[in-house]
Amino acid sequence: MQEVLLVTPEWFEVVDEKNIHMKGHAGNTNRAKAIEQWETLKTVYEKLKHKGLISEIHILNGTPHCEDMVFAANQSLPFISTQGQKSVILSRMKHASRQREIPPFREFYKNLGFEIIEPPENIILEGMGDILSVPFTDHWIAGYGHRTTPDAIDWLKTILPGKITAVELISDYFYHLDTCFIPVNDKTALYQPMAFSMDSIKLLQKTFSHLIDIPIQEAKDGFALNAHLIQNTQGKKAAIIQQGNAYTERALKELGFEIYAFDTSEFIKSGGSVFCMKMMLP
Repeated sequence: MQEVLLVTPEWFEVVDEKNIHMKGHAGNTNRAKAIEQWETLKTVYEKLKHKGLISEIHILNGTPHCEDMVFAANQSLPFISTQGQKSVILSRMKHASRQREIPPFREFYKNLGFEIIEPPENIILEGMGDILSVPFTDHWIAGYGHRTTPDAIDWLKTILPGKITAVELISDYFYHLDTCFIPVNDKTALYQPMAFSMDSIKLLQKTFSHLIDIPIQEAKDGFALNAHLIQNTQGKKAAIIQQGNAYTERALKELGFEIYAFDTSEFIKSGGSVFCMKMMLP
């Protein structure tokens, strides 16, 4: 996964309350500031492309009346099939307004030659917001409880290559897995325990020998666990993260990541930060 997809933010705004972070922010976004923050993120990916951590940057234009489309992690789940085919599972979003985002993504993947897989109509599946791959393995961690449903994970087990471990999300503040959990490799992950049921915490403890507990303030308010970690087989590592998360930055530096911290506050009003704002492609 070395290609990044971004969706332009010109239609971004908060118009309702799909998650607890959006409360009180309807009509309270600064679009010019949001565009500036998005351009900063794009510049970071351009720097990482120059350094060899990113091979390509794709830009998909936002669609009118799709105010959340900028959060490009949610509409799809791309992967390489066991036959070596570039494939993508399109999401079945919980909210009708977000389901409008799917057709532009379908067309984007079609133009790139991906095999397109449509989910059953009776499930909710929110892409890489809830389905995270463990780097350098064929293991996936899948979150359910707020958006993606358990039956969607059962269906994914018939499609995705490798093993899927399902964990339950129980806190309103962490409505997607990518807001509370970052797998680093097959041994190490960062997480916030408040997000998970006790059984799921025990499951994560069995799965990862080194679980790093991120402070609740950084995870809940600073969206520290919505950072985007990028690493390659040559040992290069970068972490793009919302600024002001000192504990998380130190933990990532100790793991060998070069830190790129900047402000994503306009997007946090809608419940997302760096990881939410991109999609990685094979």
